[in-house]
Amino acid sequence: MIFKRLFRKAPAPAQPDPHLLAEAALNSADPAAQRQACRMIDDLRVLRQAAEESPDIGTQDLAAARYRHLICRLESGAPQLDQALAEIASIHDPEHLGEIAREAQAAELRLAAMNQLPADAPALARCAIEDALPSHRQHAVERLSERHLLEQVIKQIGKKDTKVYRLAREKMRTLAQQEDRPRLARQRCTELCAQVERLGRHNNWIQDRARLKLLDQQWAEIEVDVESKDRDHYQDLRAAFIAAFDQHARANAQLDADRQNRADSIAQKRRLIARLRALATATDAEHLTSELAAIGDAWSAIDGEHSLTEPGATAPIDAIPAQEDDELDALRSAGQQALEQALARQRQLNVQRQAGTGPREQNANEAGEPRNTLADQTRQRERQEQLLAEVHALLETPGPMDAPSARKRQQQLAALLATQSRNEDVQTDAQPDTQPERAQVALEHLGRRLAKQQRLAERKLAEAPEQLQRLGEHLEAGELRKAESLYQKINTALDHARAAGLSRSDINRVDKQLKAHQARLRELQRWRRWSADQGRESLCHEAESLALRADAEQADAELDSLAAGLNHLRRDWRRICQSGTPASDNYWQRFKQATDRVAARCEPFFQARAERQRASREARRTLCEKLEHFLAAVDWDSVDWKAMVRAEREMRQAWSALGPMEDGARGGLEGRFRRGLARVDKALKEERARNQAHKRDLIARMQALTELDDLDAAINQAKPLQKQWHTTVSGRQQEENALWQKFRTASDAIFARRQQERASHDQEVQNNLSHCEALCEQAEAVLLASGAQASQLAADWDSLAQSWRDSLSLPLHHQAKKRLQQRWNRAEQALHDRLQALRDQADWQELDQLRQQSDFLSQSAQQMLAGSLPSPTELTARWSALGGTEQPGNKASKLTKAFAALLDARNQADANTQLAKLCETNHREREEICLRLEILTHLDSPPEWVARRMELQVERLQEKLRDGDANPLTQSKPLLKRWYLAAPAAADADLQARFARIESALRPKPQADKSEPSAKPRGDQKD
Repeated sequence: MIFKRLFRKAPAPAQPDPHLLAEAALNSADPAAQRQACRMIDDLRVLRQAAEESPDIGTQDLAAARYRHLICRLESGAPQLDQALAEIASIHDPEHLGEIAREAQAAELRLAAMNQLPADAPALARCAIEDALPSHRQHAVERLSERHLLEQVIKQIGKKDTKVYRLAREKMRTLAQQEDRPRLARQRCTELCAQVERLGRHNNWIQDRARLKLLDQQWAEIEVDVESKDRDHYQDLRAAFIAAFDQHARANAQLDADRQNRADSIAQKRRLIARLRALATATDAEHLTSELAAIGDAWSAIDGEHSLTEPGATAPIDAIPAQEDDELDALRSAGQQALEQALARQRQLNVQRQAGTGPREQNANEAGEPRNTLADQTRQRERQEQLLAEVHALLETPGPMDAPSARKRQQQLAALLATQSRNEDVQTDAQPDTQPERAQVALEHLGRRLAKQQRLAERKLAEAPEQLQRLGEHLEAGELRKAESLYQKINTALDHARAAGLSRSDINRVDKQLKAHQARLRELQRWRRWSADQGRESLCHEAESLALRADAEQADAELDSLAAGLNHLRRDWRRICQSGTPASDNYWQRFKQATDRVAARCEPFFQARAERQRASREARRTLCEKLEHFLAAVDWDSVDWKAMVRAEREMRQAWSALGPMEDGARGGLEGRFRRGLARVDKALKEERARNQAHKRDLIARMQALTELDDLDAAINQAKPLQKQWHTTVSGRQQEENALWQKFRTASDAIFARRQQERASHDQEVQNNLSHCEALCEQAEAVLLASGAQASQLAADWDSLAQSWRDSLSLPLHHQAKKRLQQRWNRAEQALHDRLQALRDQADWQELDQLRQQSDFLSQSAQQMLAGSLPSPTELTARWSALGGTEQPGNKASKLTKAFAALLDARNQADANTQLAKLCETNHREREEICLRLEILTHLDSPPEWVARRMELQVERLQEKLRDGDANPLTQSKPLLKRWYLAAPAAADADLQARFARIESALRPKPQADKSEPSAKPRGDQKD
C-alpha cells in the first residue's frame, strides 16, 4: 500500500476550453500565447482567421501550417471528410491549394484541391507527375493549359505513365493548333478571298457558282477566327460575284428570250413563205389577192413593217429586215422568190380574166386559144412536178438506183423542159417560172449520181475476178467465215452492176464463176450446221444435267456454282449461234427449259447479285458525282498537285475495290468515270510536263553557274535554285532520278569548288599562323638573350616588329589572331620593361659615379678647410680612380673644373675663403634641390621649409609641371645630377639624411629579374 502510491498514474491534464483557445489565438497580445493556442486548437475556421489576420508573421505561418496539416489529415484531430472538402472549396490561394493537392492523404481531398487550382498553376503539373493515383494524374493533365507546364510533364513523366504522357502530348498539339489557328485562319482567309476574287474571271459562271458553295463551306470553318475587316472583305467580294452572276444570268435569260422570239419569228416566216409558194399555183384571182393581203399583214405583225400587198410597197420584200444571220438571209431570199411567183401568178390570172371577158365581136378561135394553151401548160407543169418528185425520191435513195428507170424519168423530164421552153418562146408575155430551174438542177444531180453509180459498179465488177480467186482459196482451206463474207461481197457487186445497167456478158461471166464455187460453199455450210447441232446437243445435255443438280440442291451455298455453270452454258450457246448457223426450235426449247429451271433455282443468287450490282452502281454513281463535283469546283490556278495525285490514285482504288461491273452498265458509268479521270490525267500530264521543264531549266541554270568565275556569286545564285527544286507531279522514277542526278552533279560541282577554295584558304591561314607563331617565338628568344645591350635589343626588336606589322595583313582566324596578338603584346611589354630597366640601370650607374666624385670633392674641400688636405699627387690619383678625367660633357667638366679649382686653391692664400663661399653656395643650392626632390617623391620636409615648399608647389602648378610620373626617376634625374654637380658643398648631416631618404625612395628595390619571360606564355596553346 505504501509503494502503490508511488506508481499511481499522474492525473491527465485538463482539456483547455476551445473558446479560450480561439480567443487567445485571435486576440492575444502575446505572440507566444497566440502560437501556443494555434498549436492546441483544432478549429479550422479559427486557424484560417488567425493565418489571415494575425499581426505576427510567425503566428500566421504556424496557423497556416496547422490549418493545412489538419485538412491534409497529417495530424490528430483532423476534421471529417465532408468538412475538409467544404474548407477546400473556400480556399482560393493557389499555393495552399497546391500543397493540399500534393500532401493530402485522402484521394478525395487531393482531387478537390486540384479542381480548385487554376489551370496555369505549377502545382497541377507536380500533381500530374507525382500523384499516386493514375486517374488523378490524368485529371491534372486535362486541367493544364500552359505550354511550359505540359512540357514539364512530358519531360518528367517519361514512361512512368504512358497515358498521361499521351494526354500531355495531345494537349500540346491542341495548344499549338489553337495558337496557330489565327495565323492559319488569316492565311486561309487570304487564299479564299483571292479565289473568290478570281471567280467569273474566265466567264465560267456556272462552274464558278458551284465553286462558290464550296468556298462558302470552307469560309464557315474559319469565319469565327478572322477579323471583322477580313469578314467584310470576303462578303464584299462574294456580293460582287453574286451581283455579276445575277447580271450574267439576266443577260443570258434575255438572250434566250431573244433567241426564242427569233426562232418563233423564223417559224412563222417559214409558214408564210410556204403559203406564198402555194399561191404560185392558185387559180382564183380573188382568193390569191386576199391571201396576199393576209400574208402581208401577218408579216408586218412579225417585223412591224409595211404589208407585203400595200400599193405603196414597190418592193415589199425589202421590208424584211436585213440580218447577218445566214438563216435569215436564206428566208429573205426564199420569201422574195415566193412573193415574186405569187405576184406573177396574180398578174397572169388578171390577164386571163381580162381576156375571158373581152368584146363579143371577137372571134371564138381567138377567145378559145388562150384557154387551151393555159390548160396545156397546167398539165405540163403538174406532170413536171410529178417527175421532179420522183427524181428527188431517186436521189434520196440510200442504195444503188435502178439505172433504166432513172434514165427513163430523166428523159421524160428533159422532154417536158424542152416543150415548156418552146411554149415560153411563143408566149413572150408569160411570167417567168422557177420550176424549170429546179427541174434542171435535179436533172444535173441525177446525171452525176448515175455516172458515179456506174463508175463504182464498174470498179467493183473489175475487182470480182481477184475476189473469186480468193474465194476459191478460202473454200479449199475450209475458211467458211471468210468465204461467206467474200461470197456476199461478190453478189453485192453483181447486183450493183445489174442496177447500173452494165454489160450483161461481163455480169454473166462473173456470175457463172461464182456459181461454180456455190457447191463447195454449201457443203461447208452443211458441215458447220452438223458441228453446231452436235455442240447444241452437248449443251442441251449439260443444261439438263445442271437442271437435275439444281433440283436436288437444297443449300443456297452452291447457288453461285450453279449460276456460274448457267452463265457458261448460255455463253457457249451464244457463241455457237454467232457462228452463222441458227438453232432449230427443238434444240432451243430443250436448252431453254433446262436453263429456265436452273435460273429459277438460282433466283435468290441472282437477286442478291442484282442487289450487289445495284449497290455497286450507286457507289460508282456516287464516285462519278464526287469526281464531277471536284472537277467543277477545283481551281486549277492554285491546285495542290500532290493532293491531286493522291486523290486520283484513291479514286482509282475505290473504283477497283467495287469489283467488276456487269456488262449492261459498263458503258455508261465506266465511260463517265473514265472521262472524269481523263480530265484529271490530262491536267496531271500537263503539270508533269511543266514541272519537268522547270527542272530542266533549273539544271541548265545550275550548269551555267558551274562556269561562272565568281564563286560567291555562283553560290548565292545556286542556293535559291536548290530551294526552287520541287516535284509537283512525279514522272517515271528513272526519269526523275536522272533529272535529280544532273541537278545534283552540277550543284555539287559548285560547292566542291568552294570546298577546294576553303581548303586552300585554310592551308594559307595555317601557314600564316605558323609564321606568326615563329615571330612570337623569335621575340621571346630575343627577350631570353642574356647580356644584351639596350641598343642591340632595341634594334633586334625593331626588325621583328616590322615583320610582325607586315604579318597583321595576312588572313588569320579571329581567335588565333587575337591569341597571337596577346602573346606579342606580352612580349612587347616585357621588352619595354627590360629596356626601361637597362636604361634605369645605366642612369643609376652614371649617378653613382657622379655621387662618388661629388662626395670626393666635398670631403676634399672640408679637409682643405680643416687644414689637412692630402698632397696634390694623392688627390689627382684618387680623382683619376673615380674617372674624373674620362667623362666628357659639360656636367662632368663642371666637376673637373671644381677639382681644378680645388687644386688651385691649395696654392693660394685666400683660397680657403673662396672655397668656403663656394661650399656655402652649393649647400644652399642643394637645399633647394632637396626641397624640390621631396616634392617630387612626396616626402615630408622640415617645418622650416614648409613655406618655401608651398611656393615651389604653386610655381610648379603655374609652370604645369607634371606630378607623379610613372617613373619618378625621369623627373628627378636632372635634379639628382644638379645635386651631385653642386660640389663641393658644406657638410650638413640633416640635409644629407634628407637626400639619402630621397635617394632610397627613388632607387629601385632589389627584386627578381623580370626581364626574362617564361618560355611559353600563358595563352600560347594552338587553336
